[in-house]
Amino acid sequence: MRLNREELLKRVELYSVVYVYLYLLRSLDRPLEELLRGVVRFVEVVGKLSERERWYMELFLLIVSKEKELDEEEVWIKLREVGGKRMEFELKTYSERKYEQGLQEGIQQGLLREA
Repeated sequence: MRLNREELLKRVELYSVVYVYLYLLRSLDRPLEELLRGVVRFVEVVGKLSERERWYMELFLLIVSKEKELDEEEVWIKLREVGGKRMEFELKTYSERKYEQGLQEGIQQGLLREA
C-alpha cells in the first residue's frame, strides 16, 4: 500500500501524539510541575490542539489529578502557572467546553424532571 504525503503526515502526527501521551502516562511518578511542563511542551510542539489532542490532554490531567490526589481544578490552576499565556488560551477553551457541558447536563436533567 502506498501512502500519499498527506496520509503519511497524518499518520506521523497521530503516532507522535500517542507516543507523547504514553510517555506522560509512564511518568506519573514524577513531581506535578515536571508533568505539567511535559504537557506544556506537548502543546508547544503540536501547536493548535485538535479536539482529539484536547481530549488526550484533558484525560491525562484527570489521571494526574487522581494520581496526585488533587482536585481537577487545582491541576488546571497549576498548569496555568507553569504554562503561562499559551495555556491560558487552552484553559479558556477547556472552561468554555466545561460550561457548555454543564449547561447541557442541566437541560437534560430539567427535561427528565418534566417527563
